[in-house]
Amino acid sequence: SMERYPSIIKDLISLARIWWIMLWNRFDIIQVSTPKSSFLGALAARLSFHQNVIYLIRGRPYELMTGLSRKLMNLCELVTCYLSKKVIPVSHEMGRVLINERLCSPQKISFIGSGSSTGVNLTRFTRSKENIAIGQCIREQLGIAPNDLVILFVGWLRKEKGINELVYAFRSLIQEYSNAHLLLLGDFELSDPIENEVHTLIEKNSYISRLSWMEDPTPV
Repeated sequence: SMERYPSIIKDLISLARIWWIMLWNRFDIIQVSTPKSSFLGALAARLSFHQNVIYLIRGRPYELMTGLSRKLMNLCELVTCYLSKKVIPVSHEMGRVLINERLCSPQKISFIGSGSSTGVNLTRFTRSKENIAIGQCIREQLGIAPNDLVILFVGWLRKEKGINELVYAFRSLIQEYSNAHLLLLGDFELSDPIENEVHTLIEKNSYISRLSWMEDPTPV
């Protein structure tokens, strides 16, 4: 288990548990991802004498941080890259940022194709009769007409992901297109909160709907 938000005591406990597992089990490759788990995982791997650590960077949630918090996150990123044998960003742009900010050696960085994380199963999202029927049921539950335009966002509802801009832009859009609807699939991120006005618009605007995080977002 691991806390999502920083917690020195709990993070040290998590590190000790990961280290203990890795110490008594030998792995050919250890792949880590997301900032905190990557830092703890890479550190535990080296402390348990594992060499082949692969760091997959999907994003940097601290991108908009400033001051001491940003310096601390950059330091964690630097250490994780140093402890990793290979670093795989999900885009060439992210790779350039890591190099330009001197967080990672260019020799360690490689890409999968044009940049990828886990790929997309196209069959899963094919417009089958079953998927269409489930989608129509969701529209009915949310009060969205069959022919209305639905704009979908999937992910954490936080400032860094541009939710403020998205909601304000949509508010302007519906003044011209009354058949448009915004559907947000995800939960609010308390560590990077959106503006109060945006939160109110999400809750009160009849053209905006929100569904909580779900294991399988395919029907939506």
